[in-house]
Amino acid sequence: MSTRATRSPHPQRSACLALALLALCAGCNAIFGIEQPEHANDAVPGNGGANGGANGGASAAGSLAAGGKGAVSGSAAVATAGAGGSDFNCDQAEPTCEANCGDGLVVGPEAMAGGCDDGDPDSGDGCSNVCKVEPDYVCTGVPSKCAKTCGNGKLDAGEGCDSGDAASDGCTACQVEAGYSCDNSKLPSRCVDVDECAAGGANDCDPNADCTNKPGSFVCKCKAGFAGDGVSCGQPSCVGLDKGCGTNGDDDCCAAPTVTGGTFTMGDATSATIATFALDKYEVTVGRFRNFVNAEWEYAAKGGKENRAYPWGDTPVPEGTLATASYANYDCMGDGSARGVCAFADVLRVGKQPMGVGKYLQLDLAGSIMEWALDWYGTLPASCNNCANIVPGTGRVLRGGSWNLGAPSLASDYRPGGNAAVSHSPYIGVRCARSSH
Repeated sequence: MSTRATRSPHPQRSACLALALLALCAGCNAIFGIEQPEHANDAVPGNGGANGGANGGASAAGSLAAGGKGAVSGSAAVATAGAGGSDFNCDQAEPTCEANCGDGLVVGPEAMAGGCDDGDPDSGDGCSNVCKVEPDYVCTGVPSKCAKTCGNGKLDAGEGCDSGDAASDGCTACQVEAGYSCDNSKLPSRCVDVDECAAGGANDCDPNADCTNKPGSFVCKCKAGFAGDGVSCGQPSCVGLDKGCGTNGDDDCCAAPTVTGGTFTMGDATSATIATFALDKYEVTVGRFRNFVNAEWEYAAKGGKENRAYPWGDTPVPEGTLATASYANYDCMGDGSARGVCAFADVLRVGKQPMGVGKYLQLDLAGSIMEWALDWYGTLPASCNNCANIVPGTGRVLRGGSWNLGAPSLASDYRPGGNAAVSHSPYIGVRCARSSH
C-alpha cells in the first residue's frame, strides 16, 4: 500500500529553498505547497475566508500541491502564517526552519489549522503549552494572538470558518483544514471534504496509479503490473532500459498495449470470450508479467471479433516473396535473400515489420519467433470464457510462426505444440501478458 506524500523528506531544506525562490517567482507558490490569499485584503481581521467569508462568500481549503500538502485556508497570508497557514515558513528569522514551541515563531505544525505559538509556555490563554489552539479560541498572527470567539457560529476577526462547535469537521480552531472546503455564505460554516480523486482533482498520483479519496486526504496505489509509492509508478524491470525496439530501434521495448476484451471464434468453431488484458507490443526482452494464454494470443492476432486471417488483416496473403516479407519475418527472408536461404542475419530486431502490426498494436504476432503459451496442447472446447488448458499433457501450445518457417505458420489460427522441457531452439521465445484490473 502506498500513500500520498505529506511532507518533503528534507522539509527544512526544501521549505527554505521554496521561500527563497518566492522572492523571484511569486507565481510559483503552488509548486512548493504554499498558497497566498487570492486578494491582498484576505488577511485583514474580520474579512473571513479566501472569498470574503464575512460578506457571504466561501472559504476554501484550496487544492493539493505537487508535494502532497494541503493548501492554506483563505485567512492566513504566507508572511504572517497564522493557524491554517503553510506547512513550513522560514521568513520569521527562524534559522533552522524547525517548530520550537514557545519561541513566538509560527513554523511547521504550528502554522497548520489548530496550531499556534504565542511566545510563552503557558496554557489558558488560547494557545496551550504544546502550541495547540485551545477550545473556543482562534489564534492569528506572529506571534499568535488568541481571542475567545471560535465556536459561536459567527465569522469573527481572524477566522476562516466557524462551524459552531469544536469538532474536527473540516473547520479546526476556526481555520479550514487541508483537504476541506468551507462555505461561509450561510453561518455557521458548512465544511465538506474535497475529493482530490475526482476528475480534475488536485492529486499527485501517478497516471499508472489508482487514487482513493479519504477524509481530508487521499491515497495513491500503483496499479497491477506497476511498482512504486503511488506518486511514482514504474515497471521495475524496465527502469533505465534503453529504447531499442521497433523499426528504427527507438521504441520502448516494454510497451504493453491494452487488448480490449470480447468474443471471437477461436480455431475453427470455438466461441471464446476474453476479458480485457495487456499484451507486450514486442516479444520478450525483459520478463515482467505472466505468460499469455492461448485464447488471449489468438484473440489479439485475429483482431477480436474481426477474425482476421493474419494479424494485419486478410490481405495480402503470404506467398514467400520479399513483398510479403515486409509484413512478417518468415521463410528465412529477413536478410533480404531468397526464401529458404537461412542464415543468422535472418534473425531481426523485434518490431522490424511495422506493416504487420495487429489491431491492438502488437508486432511480430506472425513470424520472427514462435511464442510459448501457458496452455497445454489439446482439443479446443465448443465454447469457453477466459479459458486456458492447464491440465498437463505432452506439450505446450506454440503460436505465431518463426523466421525460418513457411507462409502457413503465419495464419492467426496456426497452433502447433511442443515440449517445453526439451524444445530449446533459436526459433522459439515468449511474450508476456498482464490481466487488467
